[in-house]
Amino acid sequence: MKTNYNKKRMTKWNFSAVTWFSPLLIGGALLASLSALAVPENTLAVLQTANTSIYSANFFAQYNPRNALEMVERLPGFSYDKGSSVRGFGANAGNVLINGQRPTAKSGGVEGALIRLPAEQVVRIEILRGGANASEAAGQSMVANIISSKTKTSGTWAIRSRQTQGVQIEHNLEAALSTQLGQWQTSFDADIGVEPDYRTATIEERDQDNDLSAGAAENYPTSRRFAFANGEGAREVAGGQLTLNGHLGAENWSGDTSQNISAQPLPGNLAFDGDPDTFARLNETNKTRSAELGIDWVFTNDDNWKLRLLGLGLVDDTHYSANYFQQKNLQQNPLPDPLQAPLPVNDDSLQTGYVQDRLKSEVVARATYGKIGSSVFKPEFGFEVANNRLDTDAVSFVQDNPFARVDGSAVVVEEWRGEAFANFAYEFNPTLTFEGGITSEFSQIKVSGDANQQQSFQFVKPRLAANYQFNDDIRLTFEAHHQVGQLSFNHFAANSVAAEKRITAGNPDLTPDQISEITTTFDWSFSERGSFKLKLARQWREDILEQVVLSTDEQGGLNKGLGNAGKASTFVVTSELKLPLDAVLHNGLIDIMWRTRHSSFDDPIIGDSRSISNYATDWLRVDFRQDLTKQQVAWGIDYFGSFKYNRFLVDEIQTIRSNKVVTAFIETTRFFGVKIQLQVARLNNARRPFERQFYDQTRAGELTGSEIHRRTNRPEYMLSVFGTF
Repeated sequence: MKTNYNKKRMTKWNFSAVTWFSPLLIGGALLASLSALAVPENTLAVLQTANTSIYSANFFAQYNPRNALEMVERLPGFSYDKGSSVRGFGANAGNVLINGQRPTAKSGGVEGALIRLPAEQVVRIEILRGGANASEAAGQSMVANIISSKTKTSGTWAIRSRQTQGVQIEHNLEAALSTQLGQWQTSFDADIGVEPDYRTATIEERDQDNDLSAGAAENYPTSRRFAFANGEGAREVAGGQLTLNGHLGAENWSGDTSQNISAQPLPGNLAFDGDPDTFARLNETNKTRSAELGIDWVFTNDDNWKLRLLGLGLVDDTHYSANYFQQKNLQQNPLPDPLQAPLPVNDDSLQTGYVQDRLKSEVVARATYGKIGSSVFKPEFGFEVANNRLDTDAVSFVQDNPFARVDGSAVVVEEWRGEAFANFAYEFNPTLTFEGGITSEFSQIKVSGDANQQQSFQFVKPRLAANYQFNDDIRLTFEAHHQVGQLSFNHFAANSVAAEKRITAGNPDLTPDQISEITTTFDWSFSERGSFKLKLARQWREDILEQVVLSTDEQGGLNKGLGNAGKASTFVVTSELKLPLDAVLHNGLIDIMWRTRHSSFDDPIIGDSRSISNYATDWLRVDFRQDLTKQQVAWGIDYFGSFKYNRFLVDEIQTIRSNKVVTAFIETTRFFGVKIQLQVARLNNARRPFERQFYDQTRAGELTGSEIHRRTNRPEYMLSVFGTF
């Protein structure tokens, strides 16, 4: 039987979503302009200039924000970017600054610093455009700079209780404090609690002729227990400002998958007859301990040249374990009730185990020297040196055999990386600004242990952006840049995916992928709360990372893992419309975010073009909120559109889908001086089918069977109480 892999279907771009949503976007923009004409502006403090918009704290009062993060999320025409968590510091820049600086910490990063900053301490938020502050947020055409008070003492707290079907009620407690301690301006926060979840599924196993061969009912409760604490302190030292950041964290995740399996399909291949004949159970735990320390010193001279010296160190220790048990012929070998250790051992039982330890560390040193202030031309120069290291090992066992090391899992990966860079921001005139830079990166990756390899790399990463301001409300940005991806050191060693019963080989020959991208962004702020953004992006990618055949052993078996698979291209359209609804619904606001993206990749396994793995084509989110300020009540609905993406393994195609999901909330500040919020997530149940298609040897071979997991997550109810002090 030939494979049913539909090459033509995989390469055809489907623009039906574009056609469907185009009237929505155009109509929304027209409605926005009408509402801007029909509805008078609110008496909220907003100051607009060519490259700057200033929002006073009064602008956000109607939303009753607790912290700076909730204020940033309400900025018109601004899409919050918290940055990435890749190696180093410079590559992680988000688009939010606090008093003109990026927070030093990586663990929690910008988002953690925003949560620690109470709303009471925010004086105003400035939106800077066109590289107006390139020295701290290079590569961001729009930056939010939060100006905060340094004298107030205030804090926030929150208690959350959540429950979903099949799981007991769990709680978590959050608290943040900002205060002056002697000469130190400090802030602290802690978050302790449990996040439960529960999923059910029915599973169908089908043969190469699509006939039902077996099925199962699955239950999958999970629990994430966590405790995090962060602290920051700043004071003047040697004429500059010294800032210290610290982080401690512990997280225990556990999952318990149980399956009742039947191999007796009824006629019609629709159901199963009789009691299950096989029971399977997979217990997984993942324990992580983390710590971080950051030191940052900033000095600005009288000529507005700023020197920033930064040091950062972090460590992350992870222990993962998976234990699998299977019992066949349940009629002859019934399980104890309740099922407890020790598990039964007989001819019809199977027990396996897998344990992996990973110790990751990172040390970064960075220095920058650049012009700030109102200068027409603002250059910046700097360098960064970083060391990243991963030490990993794994063992496994089958039945009564003792633990044995997993081949290819005992690996030490270490990278030394240095980069020198020069950035600039240039105001050609009040309406046209340029921003850009060039970075030269040198790195060496050394792999030792079960695999031995040493590679050296050199990359040049240029970037140029132009921002044209038509007026105070409309601007257009063009940007072109070349960037280098971040390798996950986990892929250098063998890894287990216990839920899918497979181990992937490590690949010591991995090289970073590279992306060249050009983008065009149109921004329109048509009222104090209304805005429209449209972004077009085209990417050309080299050395893309996909699952490939790494080698063939003496018996003809294939070693499969992540590898550099060639070139790919992508095209992405992203839009966001924030539309005030005052003309029809007082103080209502709807936020429509839509993205469509298409990719083309020449697959070396099938010899034809397909999409990139893990690349969802269309995505839609609609958020509605109404604030009834006199009644001190707010309510809203969030809608997440359905999506689909494929994951391509060497001998398997996985398809992940999700239905349309609705979340609703209502909150009030009328009682006891606190905010009380009730939220129901997955109000209509989240259905996420997961399909696996298996092929003989590779995806170029014949289809040998399939699995369909019809997964369902029931609604989650969360009651939260927020307060300030």
